[in-house]
Amino acid sequence: MSHTNEDPIHVPSRGEIETLCVLHAVGSSGCRANDLAARLGLSATLASVVAHGIERMVFGGLLDSVDDSFRLTERGRELLMKRLDELGLR
Repeated sequence: MSHTNEDPIHVPSRGEIETLCVLHAVGSSGCRANDLAARLGLSATLASVVAHGIERMVFGGLLDSVDDSFRLTERGRELLMKRLDELGLR
């Protein structure tokens, strides 16, 4: 992959890739934990594990969690869009 801008592209870490995948899977309309598991290619039976696993994203202000549903916060949306742009994926 070549990058023509003067600024070198920052290659994302595995953790950042996982965060971006979750933010993208939650999407603009949000989703429940079992739907999120399915969107990530996991069994719906893993919904509680997925919900527990992304608590750090809720505490970090990237997602809101209400009644077993997740929604992107403005901060989460901005991070996702910015990184997708930087990586040439949008």
